[in-house]
Amino acid sequence: METGSSFQQLGMQQTLEPPRQQLSGKCSTTGSDPGKDPGKAAGGSGGSGIGKGPVPMVCSTPCGNPYAGLVSHLRASWLSGKTRPMEYRVAQLEALGRFLDDKKQEILEATELDMGKPSFEAFFSEILLCKNELNVTLNNLCQWMKDEHVDKNLTCIAPDYLLCTIEMQEKLMPALREAITEFFGPNPRESPDFGRIVSDKQFQRLRGLLGSGRVAIGGQTDEAERYIAPTVLADVLPSDPAMQEEVFGPILPIVVIANMDEAIDFINARPRPLALYAFSCDSKIVNQVLERTSSGGFCGNDTLMHATLTSLPFGGIGNSGLGKYHGKFTFDTFSHHRGCLHRNMGLETLNAPRYPPYTQQKLGLLTSAFELEALGQFLDDKKQQILEATGSDLGKTCIAPDYLLCTIEMQEKLLPALRKAISDFYGPNPRESPDFGRIVNDKQFQRVQRLLGSGRVAIGGQTDEAERYIAPTVLVDVQPSDPVMQEEIFGPILPILIIANMDEAINFINSRERPLAVYAFSSNDKVVNQVLERTSSGGFCGNDTLMHVTLTSLPFGGIGNSGLGLHHGKFSFDTFSHHRGCLKRGMGWESLNVPRYPPYSKKNFGIIQATSKVSRKSDCTLL
Repeated sequence: METGSSFQQLGMQQTLEPPRQQLSGKCSTTGSDPGKDPGKAAGGSGGSGIGKGPVPMVCSTPCGNPYAGLVSHLRASWLSGKTRPMEYRVAQLEALGRFLDDKKQEILEATELDMGKPSFEAFFSEILLCKNELNVTLNNLCQWMKDEHVDKNLTCIAPDYLLCTIEMQEKLMPALREAITEFFGPNPRESPDFGRIVSDKQFQRLRGLLGSGRVAIGGQTDEAERYIAPTVLADVLPSDPAMQEEVFGPILPIVVIANMDEAIDFINARPRPLALYAFSCDSKIVNQVLERTSSGGFCGNDTLMHATLTSLPFGGIGNSGLGKYHGKFTFDTFSHHRGCLHRNMGLETLNAPRYPPYTQQKLGLLTSAFELEALGQFLDDKKQQILEATGSDLGKTCIAPDYLLCTIEMQEKLLPALRKAISDFYGPNPRESPDFGRIVNDKQFQRVQRLLGSGRVAIGGQTDEAERYIAPTVLVDVQPSDPVMQEEIFGPILPILIIANMDEAINFINSRERPLAVYAFSSNDKVVNQVLERTSSGGFCGNDTLMHVTLTSLPFGGIGNSGLGLHHGKFSFDTFSHHRGCLKRGMGWESLNVPRYPPYSKKNFGIIQATSKVSRKSDCTLL
């Protein structure tokens, strides 16, 4: 809010306790050790923290970012693993529910003081709907958090304009006047159910919009009270100021169109809105608007109410917003579906057909193992191309490992094994192997060749610029600051970094941008699972690499800097689809909507609360 908000009196302070140490003059985003005690690592006491005292998380830093300390602290709390268990999440949600119960009256008073919002509206939009979201989440959280085992291989939704024919406009004006009088009486300014504009700045902005078109209803203003009467503007042109922004006020511009096609063309010519509302006694017309337009949400013969249903997704599309909210949709919006493949170390012999040297027999085995029936003919026709693409990949894939972490003892065992694997794959001279490719162009050759200066070459390192050849290379004694660790390699180079233990390895991974994939190898499943649970990445493989991408039953995609969206099968469909929440009512049911409208009463309040409330169900257990 732009004026001093009464919400400051409600105890809605920062929920996390401050770090134990004083913030320094540096900007840091590195979290504390996730392997330590979660409560200590996060600097918290383990309680919900709702309504606790304010946290002095202001960081005066050379970078000028006052939130650097807070971001670093929150990131450390997340990295500690404290926020991941279901019990913690339930405790936080229940604490928020208690806060809403305990502070209900103050919230209602604050919204009335800040913007003249009636307690009826404030309770419904600020408390009841929030409690519904909490209870839906609490009712289903244990189910949402369970692993999915797969087969292997509101105010912002008020109308900003109205489209109708000139004949409909003539019928609509008397009906709108009558509705305003029924809702707010002959003088809306005196109605306890009609609010005020939130700030002087917003009042001035809205008053400027009244110059658009012609005021057909209302238009009265009072700057001292920040009052603007319910207003309908007629003869509005698409170029008028009222059509260039979201209104966020009691102003409804009417734009005249000739027919349905012109209306749909008008809507589709503008940025996609957060919601569309279509009214007609003919359901075919409502369906036509639904099918031929794109918007965040949609209501047929109603407004706003799709946002009250937790069973429908609420969210924008394009310029009107990203993400979907309400219940499970909210959970998915703020979660990353991490595709994970975990193999048993004893099954390595089954992977032999994947590795060089390649043969027609191996290709046949792989084709049989991975082909989908619908693509059988395609694969039969493209065998040589598949073989060629696989053989020349040369690490030029976004999911090839960019570095390897191990102890010094493991490195001593690993280097002979890597030499043997390279020899088994490509023979004594990989340059002569038909299964080993070349760098794609001179520019990339020069780039990858420069990376060979990082650390020390333990295996390979030979190059031939004329052929753009770089041998399979392993680098040791690599430092995190070396050039090879500053970018994706996209070449046949594997840097090895030495770490002392598992905690150090996990801290190293978590201190960097989240990768597209993490690969963990161990004969101990607990070690693999620990890496899976304590790191964040686009995908994950246990005792394997790359193969999670071959399963259409697993999602593939990045997180953060490594990419957005999920792909493979239904995941791809969902990534490139918008889940549009749609509510359609019959025009004959309007009498049932009366309790929603002013003037508000205790009777109507009880009806709305009883018909809209979501109750908490019994507890469940996350297995």
